[in-house]
Amino acid sequence: MLFPSTTQSLLFCKDPGISLAETKRGPHLTAEWVDWWNERRLHSTLGYLPPAEFETQERETDAACVLANLVYTVRRRDTQM
Repeated sequence: MLFPSTTQSLLFCKDPGISLAETKRGPHLTAEWVDWWNERRLHSTLGYLPPAEFETQERETDAACVLANLVYTVRRRDTQM
C-alpha cells in the first residue's frame, strides 16, 4: 500500500498539469482503480468477463459438478445393491 504522500508524488510526476488538490484524491483514485481492476475490467483470458463475474461462474460450476458427482455416486451405489 502506498502512503498518501507517495501517491500524490506519483500522480504529480505522471501529469505535471495536475493540481495539488487533485493529488490529495490520490488514495481514493488508487482505491477506485483497484476496485475496477478486481471487479469490473474485461479480461481476455477469462472470456472477456470481469474477474468477479468469472469467479462467481466458476463457483457455481464447481458446485454443480460436486452435486452431479454426488448424485452419480448415490445412483451407482443403489444399482449395485
